[in-house]
Parts: sequence; C-alpha cells; structure tokens
Amino acid sequence: KGNTFAKQNNFRAALLQYQEALRWKSDFTAALNNSGNCHIMLQQHDSAMLFFRRAAEADPGNVKALMNLSYTLQQSGDTAQARMYLERAKALGAR
Repeated sequence: KGNTFAKQNNFRAALLQYQEALRWKSDFTAALNNSGNCHIMLQQHDSAMLFFRRAAEADPGNVKALMNLSYTLQQSGDTAQARMYLERAKALGAR
C-alpha cells in the first residue's frame, strides 16, 4: 500500500503505511529506504537521513540505501561522509 500511495505522490499516506510495516519488522530495509524517499519528497532531509542510516545499518550491503544516504549527506553539506557512503556503494557494484 505504501508504494501505491508514493506512486500517487501521496507521501504522507505512504509514510503511514511504511510505519505500520516497521512496527512489525523494525529492520525492514525496503520500508526504511522508502520512508527516507518520502521524507526527501516532503523536503524533510534530516528525517530522510535517519531512515537511510537505519536501512544501511540493517543491511550494510543495501546499495540503494547507501546511495540515498550519500545523496542526502551531500545535500546537507557533509561531503566527506557522502563520499564515504558513495565509495561503499561503488565497492558493492553501484555505478
């Protein structure tokens, strides 16, 4: 349901669905990453960063989470951390 709402640009409703999924499985990386994406779309970069970090911690091999975290850190001005996560994603096969 969360993805359906996100595709309709209803990011607040999508977040509610992802939060429900995370109540059942707090390390559900897809829900964590998708929550971060919704927060980006809502211009809530600090919240997005928290969700991307949680996704990367839950699954250190999650390239999407690492790339999203790198992007968010870059946007916030933390280029050193952004570079670190980008390099980690590249080492896992990201282009």
